[in-house]
Amino acid sequence: MKNIALILAPFLVLFLVSCEKDELPVPAHDPGDVKDQSIGIGSDYLNQIYFSLEGDEIPKSNAKTDWDLAFECGDDGYHIFLNTANGMALYKTSLSSLSETIDPATAEWTWDVTSGNTDSTAFGDWNQSSAIYLIDRGYDEQGDARGMTLVKPEEVTKDGYQFSFRHLDATEIHGLTVNKSVISSRVHASLSGMGGTMDLEPEVDSWELLFTQYTHLFDGPTPYLVTGVLINMNTTEVALDTTLKFEDISRENLDSYVFHGAQNRIGYDWKVYDYQGGVYHIRTDVSYLIRKENGIVWKLHFVDFYNESGERGYPRFEYQEL
Repeated sequence: MKNIALILAPFLVLFLVSCEKDELPVPAHDPGDVKDQSIGIGSDYLNQIYFSLEGDEIPKSNAKTDWDLAFECGDDGYHIFLNTANGMALYKTSLSSLSETIDPATAEWTWDVTSGNTDSTAFGDWNQSSAIYLIDRGYDEQGDARGMTLVKPEEVTKDGYQFSFRHLDATEIHGLTVNKSVISSRVHASLSGMGGTMDLEPEVDSWELLFTQYTHLFDGPTPYLVTGVLINMNTTEVALDTTLKFEDISRENLDSYVFHGAQNRIGYDWKVYDYQGGVYHIRTDVSYLIRKENGIVWKLHFVDFYNESGERGYPRFEYQEL
């Protein structure tokens, strides 16, 4: 069995942080048809899949191991995010040079908060210091360790980022420039080999949901790798309904819901693990109301986590525009 630092938990609790957006009224109209979709994250949870409810399509997808760091765009953006799908963790060292040595056993690890709150990233306000960070790159889909890397963010401007890094098992220091995107909220970089950048995220207003594995922090904090749905915090917010049946939810109910913009507002606990049977069961008591900043609202509920061959990692859901 692989030595995996994160506990892989099949059952989880939703962590909520409120972040509300201005509402835009939409004239009353006939609801759309109920649509049925299945998303192939895969039985090894390798894939990260963006989904557009508005377009009923997958605008982009990638393997979770394609990247390590994501960089906030926008003229004033400076936040750096870990790829929590790989269980990555970070330690702010006291090193003054990337050439110095460090014992990972002495590290006090931190993680990005599950809610996606930019005020609580592991990197923090790195632009106000000259710190060097040790990054545990986590594990691939087979449970193999991806290694450790020292990273020194050096500069951020309205156009992009500069940083240097050295793999802990090597001596060569690499430099990388990350150019900000004008159409996406984040751009991504890989620390594999000499490093590289990529545009993995779709245009900011072209998706609402991201189906992926990610790290959830329980009190302690204790990190768990979970599989579920994150939302586009730039355009989308979500409310939960545990009272009405999916088919009974209508536009007339919307005033009774409280919408929030935490990225894990949908999360993973729409399914429950049956330890005796060794399978996941879908919760039938929960539906989600998904509201986009343009005023469009959908209702959504999950109906399965398996494909027709009985493989896990294929969440199936129904949704309807209200």
